[in-house]
Amino acid sequence: MATKFAATYDPYGRQTMFNANSTRGRLVKLVAAVVVTIITISALRSVYTPSDNVYGLMIDAGSTGSRIHTFTFQKHPKTSKLEVLTEDFHAIKPGLSAYKDNVANAAMSLEPLIQRAKARVPMSAQAHTPVVLRATAGLRMVGEEVANSILGEVRNYLKSSGFRFDDDSWASILSGNEEGVYSWITVNYLLDRGPHNTVGTLEMGGGSSQVAYVPRDRTLNSGSANCSTTEEGLDFKGEKLSLYTTSHLGFGLQKARALSLNMFKDKDLLSDNPCVNSGAPQDIAIPFEEDQTITVSGKGDYAACRRLLDENLMDPSMGKCDCDVCTYHGSAQPPPIPEYVAIAFYLGRTVAIGMQTPLTVKDIRLKGEEVCSMTVEEVKAQYPEVPSGDATDLCLDLAYIALHLEHGHGITENSGASLMVMEKINDFELGWCLGAMQQTMEKLALK
Repeated sequence: MATKFAATYDPYGRQTMFNANSTRGRLVKLVAAVVVTIITISALRSVYTPSDNVYGLMIDAGSTGSRIHTFTFQKHPKTSKLEVLTEDFHAIKPGLSAYKDNVANAAMSLEPLIQRAKARVPMSAQAHTPVVLRATAGLRMVGEEVANSILGEVRNYLKSSGFRFDDDSWASILSGNEEGVYSWITVNYLLDRGPHNTVGTLEMGGGSSQVAYVPRDRTLNSGSANCSTTEEGLDFKGEKLSLYTTSHLGFGLQKARALSLNMFKDKDLLSDNPCVNSGAPQDIAIPFEEDQTITVSGKGDYAACRRLLDENLMDPSMGKCDCDVCTYHGSAQPPPIPEYVAIAFYLGRTVAIGMQTPLTVKDIRLKGEEVCSMTVEEVKAQYPEVPSGDATDLCLDLAYIALHLEHGHGITENSGASLMVMEKINDFELGWCLGAMQQTMEKLALK
């Protein structure tokens, strides 16, 4: 029987350098080896008939909403390897964590997703189609007791959904580091990158952020004993690579908004606020706090906004350690690499407002200066595709993203790193779901 794979509850989203000889390193090595041997984006879709299809459902239960990915696979007639052919994507709001005070309704919030899947998967195949749910930052932040209660309701619901749900581990919390690993594998395979020209991945979620990359420099430090070195940890296309990944829980975009808005309230910064555009006072909703808003008037100053966030959101130890590159909480990380793919909220705050990809931290600063200098009315008129509620946060968001790239990942205007901001590759959504689904499908094939 295949080794059981269940995400662990990791409330702190600790950073990890995966070591092939460690328990977690062996786990990731197994996951990567399985995924890299089976992921193939088929160029021969017309060869197969619909009767050859098998299906898999992956529910991404994030902090701001839940999304279902319905994947269609076929087994290659010669190699018997599964090939992913298509993906159907559907999203709802809010996320499971919004039901922390009403856990009985958490599971039923998934009903629209299950109905969407039933419309895509033939009835004859539904009982054999696995449905897996992986929760991310939202449930990591509510505490273990509440998270387990919500997951208990979800498991009972999925068992009666009509789809295949074999084990309670099929609905669990994905650690931030596992999220980063799966995203990295998915992106590099969809881009058809080899082991010597991989890209890094940056993901900005609502409650957390992740980064994963293969360091170009084999050392992390300037000689301090607190700066560890990279070790082999990942089998990728026949070669062993050292994959650095870390997750910053509490540093997602929506969480940063919530912290910022509450800080404005606590420090009586509700007028002439540099992170809010000038114009009429704005009623701004506080993320993760139901029905809570504050009324703020602004003066829109990007540089002043960035200083305000730096002084009040960033821990004094951030960026301070004895190593070449430091991240949050004074921890070391490898030097940044030249090329990243950035996904999730990076897309909605850059390309969605007309920025060209690839882009740099300097590009984000220049756009932030431009946006912050506008009035609220000008922002809404200039960027009609941005929802009205998000438009009032655009100045704040751009200042935070640039600050986060520097403090969280060591990516500065002088680092030479570029970000390819993308949503899909070959019609597949970018993120961790494809890699995680492939691993589940392969395990079932081995039983």
